[in-house]
Amino acid sequence: MKPVNILRVVEGEKAALDDANLVERIVIGAIRGVSNTPADQSVTRDTELSALELDSLDFAVVLILIEDAAGAEVPASALERLAEMGEIRTVGDVLLLLDGWDPGQP
Repeated sequence: MKPVNILRVVEGEKAALDDANLVERIVIGAIRGVSNTPADQSVTRDTELSALELDSLDFAVVLILIEDAAGAEVPASALERLAEMGEIRTVGDVLLLLDGWDPGQP
């Protein structure tokens, strides 16, 4: 797998941390980078991760890219929620997993 500059994937520059859509943009950028999704292919909350050929190892890489791009660790509560949710099927599920996470707050 080639290294991915998630910030370039998101928009070419780091977004302000007060941007309401920052987490969603970072998540979609990370998923695009790991899946090598073509620029003309839409990735939305409803996109199935399996359609992008992402497996569990890819999902772990996505989480690492999200942390790197946000400059903050995904909180333990989100990882605990992963165990409760079971299978992550869509981009929306990833966003639900991270619901309430503000990477701009310590």
